[in-house]
Amino acid sequence: MKKINFSIFLFALILLMGCKKDEPTPCELLQGDWQCESWQQDGVEYFGNQAGISSSRIDFDELPSSGGIYNLRGDFDWVITFSDGSTETIVGKYNSKCDLIGSEITLDFDGGGTSKLDFTILNDKLTLEGELFNFDVKLDFERD
Repeated sequence: MKKINFSIFLFALILLMGCKKDEPTPCELLQGDWQCESWQQDGVEYFGNQAGISSSRIDFDELPSSGGIYNLRGDFDWVITFSDGSTETIVGKYNSKCDLIGSEITLDFDGGGTSKLDFTILNDKLTLEGELFNFDVKLDFERD
C-alpha cells in the first residue's frame, strides 16, 4: 500500500514539475506605456527633431473584466509632441484581438473616428501597422 501511495505521489510531483506558466498573449503584453522610436507615414520617416514628430507616447490601460486574454478592451491615451513644441493628446478606447493568424487593435477615438492596426510585440518592442488618420503607417515603440 505504501508503495502504491508513494508511486502516486511521485507521479503527481512529476506532473506538477512539468507544468509551466503559460506565456502571456500579445493582447496581454500590449498593456502599459510605450515610447515611440520610429514613425513612418507612407514609407517616409517623420520621427526626430527635424522630421515633424519629436516624441510620442501611448498608454494602454485594460478595463476590468474586459473579455479574456485573447480579446482585451480598455482605454488609451496618446501624447504626440511635434518638432515645433506643440502637442496633441488623443484619447479613446481600444479593442485588441489575438489569434493564430495575428494580432489586431482597433482604436476608437473620443470625438469620432476609428483605426484598425495590426500589431506585433517582441522583446518589449511594439510595432503598429495599418491605416491611421488616412495614412499608411508603421510605428515602432519600446516599452517605457
